[in-house]
Amino acid sequence: PAAELQLDYIGPLMDTGRDGRGRAIAPQRCAADRFHEDVREAMQGTIWMSGCKSWYIDKNGTPVTWPWDFERFRDDMRAPDLSEYELIA
Repeated sequence: PAAELQLDYIGPLMDTGRDGRGRAIAPQRCAADRFHEDVREAMQGTIWMSGCKSWYIDKNGTPVTWPWDFERFRDDMRAPDLSEYELIA
């Protein structure tokens, strides 16, 4: 079900290009930074934040994996908050 939830999430984002509102859409820097900070905070006390080396850790030391339960994933994938994205004309 995770892939289906993700596809349903990106549909409205893709619609912004199809309906002519922009040729591309990208998350606003502040929204992306806030998400990465939330991930880092949720990962505190886990092996991912212990200094380990893994391809799950990005160049900034942020684990690139979902730290929350499936219920939160389902809730977060319900619909994109378009105010957190910028349209590129």
